[in-house]
Order: sequence, then C-alpha cells, then structure tokens
Amino acid sequence: MSQPPSPSQGQFMPNGRPRPGAPSSAAGSPSQPQYRDYGNPKAYDTSVRPASGLTAARYAPAQIQRPDQAQPQSAWATQTRRVQEVAQHAKEVPVVSIATWLALITLGMATIIVLGLFFLSFVMNSSSSPIWWPATAFLAGVSLLVIFLIILLADRWDPQPIPLLIIAIFWGAAIAAGLSFILNSINGEIFYAFGGEALYAWATPVISAPLVEETTKGLGLVLLMLLARRYFNGPLDGMIYGALIGGGFAFTENIIYYTRILEGAGAFGVVILFVMRGVLNIFGHAIYTSLTGVIMVSSPGFR
Repeated sequence: MSQPPSPSQGQFMPNGRPRPGAPSSAAGSPSQPQYRDYGNPKAYDTSVRPASGLTAARYAPAQIQRPDQAQPQSAWATQTRRVQEVAQHAKEVPVVSIATWLALITLGMATIIVLGLFFLSFVMNSSSSPIWWPATAFLAGVSLLVIFLIILLADRWDPQPIPLLIIAIFWGAAIAAGLSFILNSINGEIFYAFGGEALYAWATPVISAPLVEETTKGLGLVLLMLLARRYFNGPLDGMIYGALIGGGFAFTENIIYYTRILEGAGAFGVVILFVMRGVLNIFGHAIYTSLTGVIMVSSPGFR
C-alpha cells in the first residue's frame, strides 16, 4: 500500500519550486532550489544583476540607426496627408476655372451628338421598334449610376469638383467611346482585308480593342490633369477620375451591345447580356481605367 505524501512533499512542485501559498520551509529542513522571479525580462537591470555573454546581448538596448538620407515618400503617403488636411478643415466648395466649364459644356454636347448618332443608326439598320433604344439606354444607365454612387463614397476622402467628375463621364461616354468605335471599325476592315474572317475575329478584340480603348480613355485623364492639375493630390484621385471615365465608356458600349443582340435574340437576349455585362462585369472598364489613373498619378515625373 502506498504511503500518503508527507507535508514537505506537498509544499513543492515536481520541478522543486514552492507551490503558491505553501508555508515556508521550517528551519533545519533540507535546502530546496530557490526560484527568483525577475519579472519582465525586458526590464532586466544588468547594473544590479550583472550579466555576461548571451544574456548581456539579449537584454542590451536596441541600437537605432537613422538612414543617411531621407527616404522618398510614396504617392499614397502624399494622398494620406491630403486626406488628413481635408479632415481638419471644413469642407469647401472647390472652384474650377472657366476652361473647365467650357470643356464641360463641349463634352456634354458631344455626348448628345454621339448618342444621337447611335440612335439614328439603330433606327435605320434595325427592324426593332425605336422604343427599344431608350430601354437599352436605361439599362446601361443603371450600371453607370451604381458606379457613380460608389465613386462618390471614395470621393468623400478628398472631395473633387463635381464639374470635373461629370467631365470624366462625358469623355468616356462620348469621345473615348466614339473614337474607339471608329478606330476599331477601321482596324477591323484592315484585319479582314489581310487575313479574312479568322484574323478579323481574333485581332479585333485581342489587339485593336485594348490598345485603342485604353488609349482613348487615358487621354481623358490627360485632359483633366491639364484642366485641374491642383486637384490631383495622389493615386486616389487618379483612381476616381479613371473609374468615371471607364464607367462612361461602358455606358455607351453597353447600349451598342444591347441593341445588337436585340436583333438576333430579342428581349430575352438583352436581359441575359445585361446580367453578364451590367451586373457581373459592371466594374470592368472602370477598373481598367482607374489603374491607368493610379499609374499616371503615382509616376515620379507627375509628382
């Protein structure tokens, strides 16, 4: 039969340290390993408890070295400072120049002309009722509205003049979409002449469309920088204007695609294409051109 543990055995843990709350050992009892708690190791005072070797290196104060020269700040750091400045001051209505208002009026008229031409083309070449064109424009407008509202949320960090935001949309919907339609059509004819249907079907969407469309949309960013350079404080601003240009471009392009599929697949085809382009891929062109804006504003030459 096992013997009950003695009182001295219950005062210590298996590692020899005294159990919490156990009475101190009586005088004359065999010596036990003593445990000394030095507290937080980072507060180890080597002047009181001399240490050497690895212990001294471990508890020695860390050496902080300053860089020889100032490190270049990123474009996002500049944007962050601008956001902090805006947060500290009351919101002021940005003032735009007369050139900005002239550009806004001109691009607004160009948007009406471009959309009117596409409407006349639909009426003359399609057997469907002309009422379908406003219906497709409404579906395309829903996607544009969603993009615009989301961009307004991002714009709250560093508010931009509303006329500049509208200019971005008008450029994408009128100039970028109109030029891309013309240039892609010309390139398509060239591809068809040299390689037939196979080259036309491959080269037009793979080569012509990306180069032409991203170039014409990027020119809108150049125009905005020329009109209002002082409002481009960082990559966020380039992203906002680029996304709106892409959203305007997608608006006109979606109308073209919706009216084309209407002739072959009817209203059901329009609904399916709206789900594919206007819902699932709603941010396609907005993302493409926003990345162009971020790259342009983040470049060392711009700052």
